[in-house]
Amino acid sequence: MQHTMKRFILIIVAILSVSCSVSRPSGGQYVSGSDYYNQVYRGRTHAEIVMEWGAPDRESSDGAGGVILVYEKFTTTTKTDIDDHFGLFSPDVTTTTTDHKSYIHFFIGKDGICYNVNTNYISPEGRKGIATAFLVGSGVCTALFVGGAIAILSHLSP
Repeated sequence: MQHTMKRFILIIVAILSVSCSVSRPSGGQYVSGSDYYNQVYRGRTHAEIVMEWGAPDRESSDGAGGVILVYEKFTTTTKTDIDDHFGLFSPDVTTTTTDHKSYIHFFIGKDGICYNVNTNYISPEGRKGIATAFLVGSGVCTALFVGGAIAILSHLSP
């Protein structure tokens, strides 16, 4: 009876620790790219931004006497999958091409000061916050469940 109970408890602990380790971080730790880059670059001058980022790909008007510094990067990814149907039929070849545009736009007022940043970049802070929360959360959950299992098993042992 105790052997069956121990096995049951170990299975429950394993399920709970896995489900806990894949949980998402909570507490609003993600910082969007636009929020991050606005915190870093808002208030900087046109010259400071160009010195750090280099010449923009293009400049356009912001409609209020200022300019928008446009930095863009285009990437194309091609992936080929081959399904040979376990060698029974002629293979099916599927090629998928994905285009992606990364951009960051610095809005510079007529006074030469950055007043807004718009981007689809992921912030370094957001990426670090998600990874840290995931690792810490997983470690805490696993430690709690494994520790609890050891305590229960040691209590059930003859």
